Amino acid sequence: MWSQGSERFPEQRDQQDWAKRRPATGQDQDSRDWRNQGDVQAATEEERAAEELQQAWAEMLDAGELDKVEALMARIFPGGEGVDLPPLEDLLAYDPKEEEKAQRRAREQALQEQVTSSRVITRDEFGRAYATGKRKCSIARVWVKHGKGSILINGAPLDMYFPNITNRADVLAPFEATNTLGVFDVRAAVHGGGTTGQAQAVRHGISKALQLYDPVLRPPLKAGGLLERDSRVVERKKPGKKKARKSFQWVKR
Repeated sequence: MWSQGSERFPEQRDQQDWAKRRPATGQDQDSRDWRNQGDVQAATEEERAAEELQQAWAEMLDAGELDKVEALMARIFPGGEGVDLPPLEDLLAYDPKEEEKAQRRAREQALQEQVTSSRVITRDEFGRAYATGKRKCSIARVWVKHGKGSILINGAPLDMYFPNITNRADVLAPFEATNTLGVFDVRAAVHGGGTTGQAQAVRHGISKALQLYDPVLRPPLKAGGLLERDSRVVERKKPGKKKARKSFQWVKR
């Protein structure tokens, strides 16, 4: 009987050698990918097992089978006779996402308290806090000190310098946000721009001066957006345009 050795079938030997030397094809790559996906499938099976365990635990609790629940907890926490587990209500109401959000809020609050504690009171020898406020083309220099609530702008009272009620409301906004209306005296020197820009520049300066006078007043001022410099200005006129963006009337002839 003929043997199937290399002497009898040289073409079969050549095919085997060619199979060893040939480059990897797409089918081989797919097989490697399936082998690499073994870890992913194992992780999926673990998640499925955890879900099934959680569902079984919920069914036991609904059925009132506390002995089975205790056995299940003993299997999850082996050797846990001396372990103090949280109450059952806390276990049922536990939400990992909400817990993570609460921890993030606590960290942010602790950081904010640390930053607030690092701020110091800044006053001059006369007990005044100074700050500069800006809005559009207006620049205001503001001094704030404890007093009876008098406000002088460029040497004139508030109602005389700003007849418009809206401008007066802008100046008094920091005191309303901090609930200190009538507690501080204000002296301001403002120049440049119009009445709206000057009023909002004084508002910005008062807000910055109040946080320097007492850092405790900073949170309500920051929450109201009074410490941020409003950088909006009028857009410049463009060549070939009537205004910044408005075009001239088009005439056909």
